[in-house]
Amino acid sequence: MRDLKRLPLYLFATALASSFCASWVSAQSSNVNVKRGPDGRVAVIEFNNNTAATRSPQAAAPSSAQDFSQIALATIKNYAALLGLSDVSTLAETRHKSDMGEHYSYTQQVNGIPVVPTFVNVHLRPDGRPYLITSSAVKPSGLKWKAARVKRQFIQRQFNKRGRRRFRLPGRLRAVKRAALNAARRDAPPELLEFKIKSIKPELFAEGIFNQRPDDNVIPAYEIKVVDRITSGELFSSSYTVNKKAEILNTVPDIKHAGLDRWVYDCTFDAGTQSVPCALDDPDPVFIPYIHGRSEGMPARGGLPDPSDPAHFGQTDVDDIYDYLLPAYNITVNQFGIDGPNNQGGTGRGGNPPGSTRAFAFLEVSFPSSCPYQSVYNMNSGGINFCNEAAVPDTVGHEYAHAISTTAMGGTGTNTQMQTVEETFSDFFGEAVEREILGTIDWQDGTNTGYPYPRDHKNPRLAESELIGFMHPAVHYDYHYYCGPLDNGGIHLNATALGHALYMFINGGFYNGCDIPGGNDILDALKIFYRGFSVYFTTSSQYVQIVAGLNSACNDLYPANVCSGLATALEASELSQPGMCSSTPEAQPACAYNHLGNLKTTFQYGNAPATVFAPGEQLWLKGSGSAPNLPSNIYFVASNPTWTTGDRFVPDTSTWITTITSDPFGNTFGYVTTPDQTGFYDVIVDGNQDGSYEPWNDKVLTVEVRNPVDGDGLCYRGFAPGLREDCHSAPIDCGCGAGNYCSNVACEDGGYTPPLWVCTKSPAPKVRVCLSGEPDKDSNWWGLK
Repeated sequence: MRDLKRLPLYLFATALASSFCASWVSAQSSNVNVKRGPDGRVAVIEFNNNTAATRSPQAAAPSSAQDFSQIALATIKNYAALLGLSDVSTLAETRHKSDMGEHYSYTQQVNGIPVVPTFVNVHLRPDGRPYLITSSAVKPSGLKWKAARVKRQFIQRQFNKRGRRRFRLPGRLRAVKRAALNAARRDAPPELLEFKIKSIKPELFAEGIFNQRPDDNVIPAYEIKVVDRITSGELFSSSYTVNKKAEILNTVPDIKHAGLDRWVYDCTFDAGTQSVPCALDDPDPVFIPYIHGRSEGMPARGGLPDPSDPAHFGQTDVDDIYDYLLPAYNITVNQFGIDGPNNQGGTGRGGNPPGSTRAFAFLEVSFPSSCPYQSVYNMNSGGINFCNEAAVPDTVGHEYAHAISTTAMGGTGTNTQMQTVEETFSDFFGEAVEREILGTIDWQDGTNTGYPYPRDHKNPRLAESELIGFMHPAVHYDYHYYCGPLDNGGIHLNATALGHALYMFINGGFYNGCDIPGGNDILDALKIFYRGFSVYFTTSSQYVQIVAGLNSACNDLYPANVCSGLATALEASELSQPGMCSSTPEAQPACAYNHLGNLKTTFQYGNAPATVFAPGEQLWLKGSGSAPNLPSNIYFVASNPTWTTGDRFVPDTSTWITTITSDPFGNTFGYVTTPDQTGFYDVIVDGNQDGSYEPWNDKVLTVEVRNPVDGDGLCYRGFAPGLREDCHSAPIDCGCGAGNYCSNVACEDGGYTPPLWVCTKSPAPKVRVCLSGEPDKDSNWWGLK
């Protein structure tokens, strides 16, 4: 028995799966499929629900929990002989309800003493039909005698001074209690130093079931619950099965969090049968002792053990969802001051227990049309559904946040703008949960899910949306702001218009011509959001009311300097304007001004502005006084003398030719293009990278590309030598400027390169190997390659 110390039941799953599965045998009939374990006892009964034989033993449709309970017991009675049970009255019942029906779990007990870890589980459809029984029970022979012996060992009858009978633990149980306390000291976090025993109960430990052996050896034992003294169990609580020799037979952690009651269903249970619903705390009939689903306080389940199911084998989504719901709940309590989304501990709605938080993992098994990589909050039941690989921190937090906003307002209705704002809140709540778990924020919804279309609130226009070809908008008048019927009117796609404003409120920077101070935390944004939902928003609120509500909520919670930054960010978002889906033109935000500084077109080595270029000559952009580290998309298009606000630069905004970023000192310098066709062109500097013209964000520099003509007084640097436009024909054409000289350069390359005249710092003729590409040390010209 010493080999069993501190090893909970679920740890045996992997080691036993391969040997155990090989021993299954099936007995088929027209109504049921019976599977037996290694010892020949029935472990699983599957019903053919299309036959009348499997109809509920009760004629009338069930209408209450009591009716379902009676059906479950009647079902066990019908098959008691097959299951090896002679007295169903010894079964202690627990009940769980899901969207797919009722689930009843029973533990064997004798004279009120539970037999651990036995179970008989009955699964009923909503109409009362049973479809599955799973069983791991011991034969009843000898149990009553053993139970009586346990009671004698557990208590001593004594009389007090008044002659009244009393019971107390015998002295030999001191060693048993010490064993449990020592185990708690090993299991608990190191900062907890003091523990106490909260309860001691007798139980019978079924050693054969625990070790997967075909015998009925049952050991008298004690269930000892140990808790920390500081909080009486809120920080640490664990139950130990200890025999009379003070050996730890089994450990069941019982950690509960005040106000949090998680029910995480596993929807992979018997995945080959679509009719089987999601399971909660339900042992697998094949991979014993693996348990599907996890309710509050139950131990971790580990990876799914079925190697024949490659889509889910090894996945730990049930445990992950269970873990991620805790920081989501804590944020709700600590930041919003409410006990879970509904202020009753959980997310339950529509008749479901309000104190529970129900989640469903791997929902694609029963509902394959919505997967993969999808999750959804059910506002009718309060449940949260997750498909395969969707159980990541920010996605769990996102769906949990829908329960918060929905409950705070009593629902969000069908108002598209309010629903879009709700998606933004959920994204940011998910990022806060992500930080609690991973320590960082990436500002993208759905990190590590494999979902190909994340929302990026830091760089909205760089992330393609699920509406293929559409990127996400950064402002209300963004060309990417979606106005069509898909995505419920673009509620997910358009969530980044407000999201980017809140990102700037937190991090600061340049946004749509406005300077945002930043310096705030994501929790600040969430607090403002929640107060907006609970005080200022209604289901009919439009963006104008939502922006006003956020500003009012901020003023309720934070000082003026914080709220002025939020007001500026919201002004820059243009959400108070009618927007892209209206016929009203875009207006310059009151906080906006042009951040691009002084810009000019020039040659690569020229300091003076140049607006006329020869075909084949490089065109460069140079400037100063820009916002530091400001990226701008550069377009080179046919000249348009009438650019107006909102005009798109080209039919496809993804066809800018380059991006140039100012340096940390606000200086700009970069190559633009080498035009080869004559004509007038506009060099467009798109300062907010949105593909549309706004005078407060962008600049347009007009240039001419024309063939050189001798004596035209213009300097063309770097043009093709064959055009002969140089200083030799007309020194004024070189445009050297004060302090420079027009000097002849002969190239030592066998006559390959004709002699050129260039600007130098001294008048002496120069000789260079022009093909080498080395620069003239005292000129601003580089040799031709």
